[in-house]
Amino acid sequence: APANNGFHYRFATGNLRTHNPCGFDDPNTYTSFAPPRPTRPPLPTPTTNLNLLKRVVQIVLSFASLPLVYYAITLPTMRRLVYGGGPALLHEVLGMVWTKEYNLIALVKTTGDAGGWDTFLMATFGMFVVIGPILRSICLVLHILLGVPLAFFGDCIEQPRRRTTVRVALYRVTQGLKSILLSLIDALGSFCAWEVLIVALIMIQLEMP
Repeated sequence: APANNGFHYRFATGNLRTHNPCGFDDPNTYTSFAPPRPTRPPLPTPTTNLNLLKRVVQIVLSFASLPLVYYAITLPTMRRLVYGGGPALLHEVLGMVWTKEYNLIALVKTTGDAGGWDTFLMATFGMFVVIGPILRSICLVLHILLGVPLAFFGDCIEQPRRRTTVRVALYRVTQGLKSILLSLIDALGSFCAWEVLIVALIMIQLEMP
């Protein structure tokens, strides 16, 4: 072994030993070392896992909102029941059926059956209980779908070999559409009044005899 400041170095298994050329060895000159451990990929941080979980939940809820809203609108949720001797007699003589089930679409149409100014009432009611929730759900699905081309064009832009003027332009257009949809989703939230309808139905049930 080469000399270093009058001392020779000899390696033993698991130990580093310093040899004194004067003929004696110092027992305190052993230095232990650990063999190198295999490197492992770093574990993802809790923040990364939490962000990924939030993203997955957002995608699932956005895609599920459209069929759930459509199901809620078309599902019969209200029933008209008419009691008394008169309705029973008309049912037996003329066959008139007073019992009827309503969903939100049928309820909106019933609001404007009289015509005239009731048409404006029907349009306002339909905007808040039918059109607003459907449009907001469609915008949520489109906002999630635009994330796919946005991620693709963003990956292309980061690589100089795949970066082109067309892809940069498409990336900016897609990003702008997502921003517009996000603002539209926030605005349409004001035109979804199902919670107001639920409170109104409870109040009507309490006031009716």
